[in-house]
Amino acid sequence: MVSNKKLKISIIIPAFNEESVLDSCLQALAKQTMPPHEIIVVDNNSTDKTVEIIKKYPFVKMLKEKKQGIIAAHHRGFDSATGDIIARIDADTVVSKTWVERVNKNFVEDASLSALTGPGGVYEIAFKDMYPGLFFSKYYFLLGKKLMGFQLLWGSNMAIRKPMWDLIKDETCKDERIVHDDVDISILIHERRGKIKYDQYLKVYIHGMRFINLLKVAEYHRKMISTRDHHQKRGSLVV
Repeated sequence: MVSNKKLKISIIIPAFNEESVLDSCLQALAKQTMPPHEIIVVDNNSTDKTVEIIKKYPFVKMLKEKKQGIIAAHHRGFDSATGDIIARIDADTVVSKTWVERVNKNFVEDASLSALTGPGGVYEIAFKDMYPGLFFSKYYFLLGKKLMGFQLLWGSNMAIRKPMWDLIKDETCKDERIVHDDVDISILIHERRGKIKYDQYLKVYIHGMRFINLLKVAEYHRKMISTRDHHQKRGSLVV
C-alpha cells in the first residue's frame, strides 16, 4: 500500500556568484509534482547577479551568510530550515520534476532512514549516461565506499532528517581546507548508526564546469582523503 503522507521538505541551496546556473536550478524546482515546504537560497557574498535572480522567484526565501564558504552557507540554511527533511542541492543542480516527490517517498516508506542521496549526470549532455554523463557521480560513490567502507552522501543531491542534523551539527568540521562537507556529514551519521540510502532513481543533472577542471577533480580526491584522516584522528572512523 502506498502512503499518501507528505513530509515537510526544506530545500537548501548555497550560492556564491551563481548567475550562470541559478535560473535553471530554480526553474526546475518551480515545476515539481510535489511542491517543497520551502526553498532557501543562502547568498554567500555574491558580487554578480545572483541576488537579482533569487528575487525573481517569490517562492524562494533568501538568507545571507557573511562568512565565506560552502560549509558556513549550508549551515545557515540547514539551521534555518523548518521542514521534517532537509534537502540540499547546489546552485548548478537541475532536479527532475518528481525529485521532491521521490525524496518524500523514500522517507515515508522507511522510518529508519536517516539520509538519502542519488546520482547526477551532466546537464549539457543529459541524454548520455556515460562519461562525462553519470560517470563522475558513479566514480565519487565508488571511491567513497573504497575509502570509507559505507555509502556517502553527495552534496549536489542529498537529504537528511532534521532530528539527525540536530544531533550531529555541532560536531561537523567547519574547516573547508580539511573536509568535504557532505563526506563529513556522512561519517557522523554512520558513527551514530544512521542509515544512508542510495536511490538510483533520485537523479539530478549538474552543469558540467566542474567535470572538465582537472584541478577540481584532483581536489575532490585530496579532500576526501583528508576528511577520512580527520575522522580517524578523532576516533569516529575505523576503516
